[in-house]
Amino acid sequence: MQSAEFVVPTPRQAFILTYRCPSIHCNKRRGWLTPLCHVRNTDCDYSFVYVALFTSDPALTGYGMMFTIGHRNDIVCTAIGQLTSRFLAKDLEELFVDMGETWEYLNTGPQMRWIGPKKGVVHIGLGVVDNASRDLFARSRGKPLWKLVVDFTPEEFVRAAAWRHISDATTKEEAGKKEREAKTPRVCHIGGMAR
Repeated sequence: MQSAEFVVPTPRQAFILTYRCPSIHCNKRRGWLTPLCHVRNTDCDYSFVYVALFTSDPALTGYGMMFTIGHRNDIVCTAIGQLTSRFLAKDLEELFVDMGETWEYLNTGPQMRWIGPKKGVVHIGLGVVDNASRDLFARSRGKPLWKLVVDFTPEEFVRAAAWRHISDATTKEEAGKKEREAKTPRVCHIGGMAR
């Protein structure tokens, strides 16, 4: 059994790339940058939070990141810490067999529901952890994530989706049927890319 140890960076470590970005406009005709004086928010600070999900295998780590507005990334890091704590000592294969269910598991934490999960900070944290767990899944299979998804069977493809926001438009069964019908053209298209 391979278990996951999720290490969340401290707020200071999370500011891996933080830079000040006054509102700049690229003038394509002249090829130079011009500050826009009429923009309301000229004091932007863009940055991102970053998480590495470590496993018992030192060669297997998943990475996730999400851009933020830059101020108070420590709050996002705290949300990430709360979300990843739900993964501690979990078997990776149990998480990977149904990534949609894994997303639901992260999204429905009993305490997190009071401050999210469909709200800004928690939603950003969820995105970071979801990206990192999917990256970890792909790395565990020795493939880039796009290739892992392309190689999914229709059933795996359906299980990888989070159904919370689309279940009113289609069912898993309908999506599986459509995916089975679309699988052949997709394989042919990817085969052409590999050449």
